[in-house]
Amino acid sequence: MKNNTMNVTGRAMTAQDTNNILTDSTTNNFCGGNRIMNFLAKRGVTIAALLCGTGGALLTQATAAHAQTYVGDAYGAKISINAALVGGVGATVVDNPDLPSTGSSTPLTNSLLNANVQGQTGNILSPTFTVLNSGTINTSTVGNGGVATSASQIQGLSLDPGLNLNVLGLGGLNLTSLVSADVISSTTTANALGNTGTTHITNLRLGNNSLGNIDVSGASSTLYLNLLGQVSTTASTNILNPDLAQIIINDQLLSGGGSIRTTNALTVKLLQGNALANGTIVVASSTAGFQPAPSAVPEAGSLPLAGTGAVTLLIGGIATVRRRTRRAA
Repeated sequence: MKNNTMNVTGRAMTAQDTNNILTDSTTNNFCGGNRIMNFLAKRGVTIAALLCGTGGALLTQATAAHAQTYVGDAYGAKISINAALVGGVGATVVDNPDLPSTGSSTPLTNSLLNANVQGQTGNILSPTFTVLNSGTINTSTVGNGGVATSASQIQGLSLDPGLNLNVLGLGGLNLTSLVSADVISSTTTANALGNTGTTHITNLRLGNNSLGNIDVSGASSTLYLNLLGQVSTTASTNILNPDLAQIIINDQLLSGGGSIRTTNALTVKLLQGNALANGTIVVASSTAGFQPAPSAVPEAGSLPLAGTGAVTLLIGGIATVRRRTRRAA
């Protein structure tokens, strides 16, 4: 009858042989121990080349490549408009430092005591026009403990991008600004469960219309300001009274497969009813994102655990060889 027991150097495998294998693996010597490597080489087993050799390096690289990632950014206002006959106005007011992908437990911030953005008219009598005027602007972003949070706040805002309607001969409207508010802010937060964005506005005014205080989390809302200074939730279809601007409150934008959210407290789009300018102004913008490391990827440096797993596979392989030998008999 054939000998159905796997032999080690010409003798039956004993409990001591198994103990030697475990000793090499549990003393962090699994991939470097001569005893286990020689044993596998004599048996023609190649699984060690997969688990050892480059396997450890690949495991470390995979873990690093799938580390948790933070995203954070904020700014006070971003202006991109074209003023009729005088060229464009483009500026970012108070641009916060970007959050490193590894995060930061210390908030990254930026601020400005007051802001005044002007455009050039080319007119000697009135060489400039005001686009944005505000008081203090504060921005921040932080990422730590699996949570990223960004915020932007602007006080005493007044938007008048060349839109003083007295210039159009409509002095009766007496619009001192297109959009104004005492305080406008947005906050965006992201973690492994998702992300949210909120907007807070104190004493919002569109033209001469007071909308009061607004606190919004979730869906955005859209309003229109027409040439006669009226506010509506629907766009004007009257060519004699076209819309000056579209105002989006709590504008929510997703990117990065939904893991990154941007909250724009106000997005003002200048429309065809504005004969003096066109373009977009975004106020109080905050962005946050978080991507957790996949839980299925083991942590780098867990060699004892990996070694134990490898030995389990090898012993299972030995048992499989023995069973197959018996069947062949």
